[in-house]
Amino acid sequence: MIYLVSIARFIYHKNEVVILIEVDMPRVNNLIKGPLAKELIEELGGMCEAARICDIASSSVASWSKIGVPRARVMYLKLKFPKLNVWKKVHEEI
Repeated sequence: MIYLVSIARFIYHKNEVVILIEVDMPRVNNLIKGPLAKELIEELGGMCEAARICDIASSSVASWSKIGVPRARVMYLKLKFPKLNVWKKVHEEI
């Protein structure tokens, strides 16, 4: 994948020049949102259990129903728990 450089800034830090390059990266689609995200959380055993499984804060899991479950988490959970019913309702492109 090719990333286009959008901005290059020079930052002086302790008499050294550090070049910070910001790139335009494509947004990752969150595949499971809303009711499906809530169903996934329930099947995992609730918000706290889902957070423990993914080794993240429960506040991050709470945001899944609004912004969606990140693709990396979906892929991890699908591999770890392949028999969850929610996978039958999600696109096969995961």
